[in-house]
Amino acid sequence: MSFSKFTAISALLLMTQSGFAATVSKTEITVIMMDRSKSEKVYIKTSVARPSGSPTCHTNSWTFVLPLVTEAEKAIYAALLSAKSAGKKVNLVGTGECGTYATIETLNRIEVL
Repeated sequence: MSFSKFTAISALLLMTQSGFAATVSKTEITVIMMDRSKSEKVYIKTSVARPSGSPTCHTNSWTFVLPLVTEAEKAIYAALLSAKSAGKKVNLVGTGECGTYATIETLNRIEVL
């Protein structure tokens, strides 16, 4: 396969995957859950039960899941707590994948409004 065909196919696959990421706009965080038996993960529910654009793997009632491994993920968690405590609305965007938990899309971005 030529380099240009490989590049074109790779770009198409990346666009396809990102097209299935859920976006929840102007929502409130209703529940944030952590459980010692589900180590290093935070489960998030919002006032929108199932976000539009959710990947097919997302079949759970939780809106998103967030791993707490990297400093960036911990910063997103801090923003989630701050928004919840202040009653602020947020925009949330998923990764388009259920890699952290098999039936919940992983959270990629938060915008506190």
